[in-house]
Amino acid sequence: MTTRFEQDEETLPLDWTRIGVHGVRLKKFEEVVEEILKKMFLSQTSSHLTWKDLVPSYLPIPQLPDEEMLPSVNHNKYILELEQSSTGSIIEEKSGDNDIPTPKWPFNKLPYAACVRKSPYDMKNKLGKLKGLRAVRKEEQLSSLIQCILAMLPPSSIGDSSYDEEKRIRIVDFAGGTGHLALPLALLLPRCDIVLVDLKAISLEFMHKKTYALAPGSDSKKDVICNESSIKKGPKVKKVDVTSHSNTLQKCENVPNLYTFHGTISTYADYTDNFDIGVALHACGEATDLVLRACEEKSANFIVSPCCVGKLNTKKHNPYIYHATASNEPLIAYPQSTIFQEWIPDKTKFDVLAKAADYAELDDMRTCRNASRRTAKSLLEQDRLLYMKEHGYSVALTRMEPWECSPKNDILMGWMIQSNNDMIRRCCDPYFDHGGVQHVKPCPDCNSDIMMAINQLILPNNKEDIIPPAISEYQQTCKLSDALMAGKLSSGDAVDWTKEEEDDYKYELYEFINDPSQRVKRFPIGMTRRHRKCVHFCAAKLNLNHWCEGKKNPEKIVVVGKKGTNSRTNS
Repeated sequence: MTTRFEQDEETLPLDWTRIGVHGVRLKKFEEVVEEILKKMFLSQTSSHLTWKDLVPSYLPIPQLPDEEMLPSVNHNKYILELEQSSTGSIIEEKSGDNDIPTPKWPFNKLPYAACVRKSPYDMKNKLGKLKGLRAVRKEEQLSSLIQCILAMLPPSSIGDSSYDEEKRIRIVDFAGGTGHLALPLALLLPRCDIVLVDLKAISLEFMHKKTYALAPGSDSKKDVICNESSIKKGPKVKKVDVTSHSNTLQKCENVPNLYTFHGTISTYADYTDNFDIGVALHACGEATDLVLRACEEKSANFIVSPCCVGKLNTKKHNPYIYHATASNEPLIAYPQSTIFQEWIPDKTKFDVLAKAADYAELDDMRTCRNASRRTAKSLLEQDRLLYMKEHGYSVALTRMEPWECSPKNDILMGWMIQSNNDMIRRCCDPYFDHGGVQHVKPCPDCNSDIMMAINQLILPNNKEDIIPPAISEYQQTCKLSDALMAGKLSSGDAVDWTKEEEDDYKYELYEFINDPSQRVKRFPIGMTRRHRKCVHFCAAKLNLNHWCEGKKNPEKIVVVGKKGTNSRTNS
């Protein structure tokens, strides 16, 4: 059987298969992305929002305070035996170890027990430290979130002399695991209370183990359950069923402003009176949205970096939901915002979008490849932000620095526009020093993915065609990455291959065009789907007929023919 274009394994209604503006058949998720982007730029909404309110726009990550304002740690208070055998708390990799860089702030200032990177002096690694580039990337992820948290705190909570003990900020690290984020925060911010919430008792016990290492010889039994009136008391939890939670708040004796809560995100929100900032680094799938719901319930600010958005697919099971409820039934309905519910009433389309957005190719960062998939991820995060905006929040979308520290590098921030809660009013707009979020210019490089997706999916191939005014205005605020502008990548019409790959196929097709003895050219079997799509794209650009032959993916080949040839006459 011969088909005009290669087909995906999954099938949808025939009227939901379209050819893009550049002659290449769109993937299913690209059709959804195209549909949403067109509605954002070209259609009216019932809420009278403009495209500037609807299109995802990345802002630069908030800057750290000046060096003299950065919080520091009293090392005389936290001493580790391991550090006494090395020099200070700076952890260095052995020479020749892939040129691993030395840690940057705050991990060059923290005690070893609060760091994530394994020291060469730590032979037994009892604290479960990470190694190599994995450790470096984790440090960069944590530093990015700490940077955002500091930007949202009032100066009095960081180190300003005008400090009121009764006005302590409470920061909750949801799904915080073994305390990679909570422990550094507690040491850097002694004027804030840090609560680590997690489902797994074993993870929390390991975090307490780290705090014991801060003061060798200390008694671990001193970490006691708090008698906070809003928390139910219970025995200390040892190894238990993963779906069983004690709902207890436990204080760390060696770090008195650090607490752990063994329970679910929703349970903590029910049992506590209030908190000021909710934080989550890579809370899996729906867990991120439960964090946002908990923050909304307490009118708290939020800083979250979502993960595993593919689990938002209604056909997928999320382990967090099972561990929290002993059931696989989802707790959140998607899409969430009123606008996205109007635009994507078909759950199948949302599932396709979520599946494509669950993307983890670090090598593609800052290139044109898979820009449409990264745009799908941006649209899912925009749905979350629009939902929170509908519930009274000012919001911002930014990225970790550097982007390459994780393919899941988006950071969502939100703070209340108005609140009667004094605790909330003390938490600042993270862009306050720049005159407020409304005065911050978008990050052009971060937004280049969206611009490349617009070029591929919406803008016409004919340069003389009129570009819609809203898109033209958006182009003025964005620029393609420097590599793309320098011509090192593809032309911007396609976002799945490099310029070198495109040029190679064009050269091969030019030879075919100039050979009068050839009417049909068959490309070899074994080409990847991405390369087959590139051939279709180049053939369309050169005004050649092109189709695909073969039923199964490994057997498919691309066939190109000169005008007057087709799949029937040249089978």
